[in-house]
Order: sequence, then C-alpha cells, then structure tokens
Amino acid sequence: MTEIQRARFRSQLDEQPPFSPEEVAALAEAAGLAPSVLNTQPWAIRAVADGMDVFQDPVRDLPHIDPAGRERMISCGAAVFNVEVAMRRLGWTVHTELLPVPAMTGLVARIRRGARQRAGEVDLRMYAAMRQRRTYRQVFGPGTVPPRLLEAIEVVAAAHSCRLHVVADTYERQRIAELMVGAATMQATDPDFQAELGNWMRQRGDDAGLTSASVGHAPYPYDGIVHRPTLGGVDARQVEDALARSTVAILTTREDRPMDWLRAGMALQQILLTVTHHGLVVGLSEQVIEVPRTRAELATRLSTVDHPQMLLRIGHPLLNMPPTGRRSLADLFVADTPGQAR
Repeated sequence: MTEIQRARFRSQLDEQPPFSPEEVAALAEAAGLAPSVLNTQPWAIRAVADGMDVFQDPVRDLPHIDPAGRERMISCGAAVFNVEVAMRRLGWTVHTELLPVPAMTGLVARIRRGARQRAGEVDLRMYAAMRQRRTYRQVFGPGTVPPRLLEAIEVVAAAHSCRLHVVADTYERQRIAELMVGAATMQATDPDFQAELGNWMRQRGDDAGLTSASVGHAPYPYDGIVHRPTLGGVDARQVEDALARSTVAILTTREDRPMDWLRAGMALQQILLTVTHHGLVVGLSEQVIEVPRTRAELATRLSTVDHPQMLLRIGHPLLNMPPTGRRSLADLFVADTPGQAR
C-alpha cells in the first residue's frame, strides 16, 4: 500500500466509527470457521478500529507433520479469506496486506476496510457456505462434477496466483493412487507422526482437533487421516477405485514460499465455499503432499514445475459429516504484545 493509499484509507476511517463489538465478533467467528490441518485452528487475531490482523498461533504447530509450517500457513490463508468475505458482507470494500511486516513474528495479514459498498451476492453466498462447509472423509455418492463448476474453481485458483490441475486421465489417477498408498504407509509406520496425530484426536468435538466422528472409517489413505491400525491390506487398486468416485484435482503454486502457501490457503477456501454452495463436498488428501518424496513425484506425474500444495477430491456426499469443534471467540485473540499469540 502506498503512502497516498494509506492516507486515503485513514481519511475514510476518520469519517467512520470503529467496528462495533458485534461486527468484531462476526469477523472473528468467520476466521474461526476456516478449515485447518488436523483442525488445529493455528491462527490468532487482533481487532483494530478499521479491521483485523491475523497471526499464526505458535502453540498449535505440528513440528513433525508440518515442519516447515506450510500447512499451518495454508490454514491461516483460509482464515484470512473468511475475514475478507465477512467484512464485505458487512458492507465494506476490503484491502489486505499479506505478510506485511516480515520482522514481526507470526503476522500473516492486515485486513482493513475501505469505502462503503453494498454486499455482493457472491460474498453473501460464500458467507452462508462457511457454516455449511465440511471436510468430507467418507465414501462419495454417485454423480459427476459439472464441467462449469470445475472451470469456475480453476478461475478462482488463478485469481490467487495458483493453478488447479484436474486429473481426468485414468492412468494419472492410477499413479496418484500408488503415491497415496506409499505416503500413507510411511506415515502409518512413523511413530513420531502417529504420536503427533494422537495429540489432536479428541473424545469430544467442542474445541480444536478431530474426533472419531469427523474421521473417515475406510481403511484406505484417501480419507486424509492415516491411522496405523487401519492401514492393513490396502493396495493401490482399492484407492484408485475410491478416487474414481470423485473428481481429483491438485492445487499448485509456482514457487514454494510462505507467501505462496498463504495464497494457496485463500484459493483453497474460496474453492471450498464455491463447491459447498453448489451442494457438493471436498475431501483433502494431505498425506501424499506431506511426505517430501511423494510430493516431488506428484509434481513429476503432473509434468509441472509447480509445487503441489493440496490434493482435492470433489464430488457428491453419500453421508452427512458432523461439524468439527471450534475454539471460543475469546481464545482467538492475541495477547497484548503484537505478534505473540497466546
């Protein structure tokens, strides 16, 4: 943002009252509804008079599963996008600075309101879809994904400087199934991975983390959560058959830096909300990208120099998924020291 733009936004702020407590709560709730790796909800927020700052929450790191913080940043990007949608729904234009102060630990984005405007239909639909969206970890039902919807979410990805590779070829899907089995086998036999996963499994779903109700029951790696006891007897053909019931797509970025991860998270959330609005669901198969070797091989299979960030399975739900737990709004706000999330 230039100094002229800053002055313009500041003059607009002087003419408008600060966000009300109810509006702040609406923005915070939107951030908290974003999807995240293992439902860790690794973000924190700070309300200011004309907007909201989003931070990473260091308490919610996954040092073994996500050592570089890539999935954590993708998760925070989804939260940033939700805040933008909620702010536009309140009737404002939005200006967002991503990673504005590199020296400030944990600051992901500054989201500020601009001029008044009427909320658009697209934002109203996406805001409504936030509460309906579920990460789908069950068997998909019959039906195909409309080509126009696939075209629309490809455009969404491009708007965030990402690409969405739709895997239409049967041979490509076979090779991806093999990579998924390989990655899942590595995670299932990795005691550190299993211990970290176990730390985020919950008996009740009233906070962060996952419960058995939100995890798929199939003993295959395509449901995105790899438990060691459930992996026995799986082969690539079973996974391929499961993938064939949905449309497989890979979200990629040109580079592989925190800014790219953040943009991928924003693109992912807009895709998820768009698909949800059309009555379909998305499953996320992270394991093939969490394992460095299979992630590199996945890029080779796609014949791309891009970096895979997420594998999506899009289709029709066969079963209803319960909502996952959410942190309280009070728990989302940062401590008094900027950049230090509690």
